[in-house]
Amino acid sequence: MARRLGILSILALGLAMSGLSGHQADTAAAAETAPMTLKVVLLGDSYSAGNGARDFDGKSAYFGPSPCHRSHVNWSERYVAWLTAQGYHVTFLNRACSDGVTKDLVTPRQMDVTTFLPDRFGTDEEMLAQARADDPCNDGAYPDEQYWEYGLGGISNLGERYLTCTRFLKAQTDAIGPDTDLVLFTNGGNDIKFSDIVKQCFVIGSRSPGDCREKVNYARDHFAGAMEGVQTAIDKMRSNGLRDEAKVVYVGYPLLAQDNGYDLTSWFGLGSDNYQVADEGARWASRATGNRPSSSPTTTSTTPARCGSSTTSRRTSRGTSPTAARPTATPTDGSTSSSSRARPTSASGTTPTTWATRPTRTCWSEPAPW
Repeated sequence: MARRLGILSILALGLAMSGLSGHQADTAAAAETAPMTLKVVLLGDSYSAGNGARDFDGKSAYFGPSPCHRSHVNWSERYVAWLTAQGYHVTFLNRACSDGVTKDLVTPRQMDVTTFLPDRFGTDEEMLAQARADDPCNDGAYPDEQYWEYGLGGISNLGERYLTCTRFLKAQTDAIGPDTDLVLFTNGGNDIKFSDIVKQCFVIGSRSPGDCREKVNYARDHFAGAMEGVQTAIDKMRSNGLRDEAKVVYVGYPLLAQDNGYDLTSWFGLGSDNYQVADEGARWASRATGNRPSSSPTTTSTTPARCGSSTTSRRTSRGTSPTAARPTATPTDGSTSSSSRARPTSASGTTPTTWATRPTRTCWSEPAPW
């Protein structure tokens, strides 16, 4: 009897171990097939927000705090949709906002100011304390992004004290943390008044050689400061806990003038002023990126370990997408790779490769996202 119990005990132990091994194998297999999770955060200005973008029905359908003009069909949303279609589980945060400048990436941005009469009166300090406690201007929309500060306004003809509430958007980099895998952003264009260049150099009715030259010179004079602002934002992302293996993708703006001989002359050819817009643009781009002008428009991109380290430049055609993948995948030159997953690119294939410079050297951008 004891022998039979011993045999049964051995069999039971064997079956239990067999079941445990099978469970471990199933768990390992499930882990291998589970979708990869990514947290993607979009920062920047109107070019990132998608101001002007339309869906397939021609509707803008903007969202976000006013007047950010975020679109669900901007380039990053389409890229995230493509990643999702490839099996990635993506958490996406959009903090881009129209008219943004580089300082808005790292400090709160003041928006609008409202003046109102409080419900209850008292001393100035009492009314301010009550307003801050009640927060009457807060409409509850986008609480993770905006807040209000209260102050004293003027006095009415009846001697009543007005209060003011000022709306602020939180620093965009506040959305970056240790759980962020990929940051996408454009910024700096408004620092150098990019829209003024468009108006004075290209828009019929407002363009002129003198005004265009003035706006381009302003942009050139402020370009280094804008790029310092971009670098400050990236440093802030890292100080917020962005992991070393997380990726930051700084996307460039459209190329306004190619090497096509585009010049501006005085109105109807009267006068002697002539400004070679395309040639000046090519010279400026050459100085900014450290490359010689080329007959085919290109963009420079670099992959340093950190800005300030030695860099290796590569030339890629403008209009191609920043390649992205984790793990690595088939290189664009057609050679093979050990990875079995395709390298993500943009859904439209038209996202420009990126570059950015500091005053004396090209210092990034990193390929996106893996």
